Amino acid sequence: MSKETYILFDLEAAPAQVSEEGMKHWFQEIVEIGAVKIEVTEHGIQHMDEYHQYISPTFGDHISRKWAKMTGVTDVMVKNGVDFITGFTEFIQWAGEDAIFVCWSICDIRMIESNIEAHKFWMYPTMEYLNLQELFDDTYELPDHTGLKKALYRLNIEFVGQRHHALNDAKNMIPIFENLQSQILSGSEYINML
Repeated sequence: MSKETYILFDLEAAPAQVSEEGMKHWFQEIVEIGAVKIEVTEHGIQHMDEYHQYISPTFGDHISRKWAKMTGVTDVMVKNGVDFITGFTEFIQWAGEDAIFVCWSICDIRMIESNIEAHKFWMYPTMEYLNLQELFDDTYELPDHTGLKKALYRLNIEFVGQRHHALNDAKNMIPIFENLQSQILSGSEYINML
């Protein structure tokens, strides 16, 4: 077995409005990226590196108190963040060419798509991704959209750190990834392209 690189990632976002052709619509503007790079070899899973970046909002004027309370991300934190195109490009480069991206929810993929569109960033690379939440729900025959904390609880594992902090959420995906490793490595039908 050769090594495979997986990027377990999470995004935090804040509501923002974008105008197109005279029409305004709401979307979730990414304000934080957190990720853990792991390698899977015949010897098991090895934690290789971590990535964390705040993204300065382009379309939202500020992060509301309600949103800041839920995510822990404040205006002060994102004020010195990088713009989305810089942050997303750095994230993809950090991940490496052959990495498979692992998200907890399809919502993270939809956020990437909507931010790419809002920023008119058409030069992004193709990403292979796995929705770990979907695989977990199917494996344990659960209703759709089990939360990360509940999934850990089901495995008798305590959530570590503050919830809705992108890097903490990514780190907390590791034991679930390990639990589902055999399904993931068997060329899972859960791997898709963005």
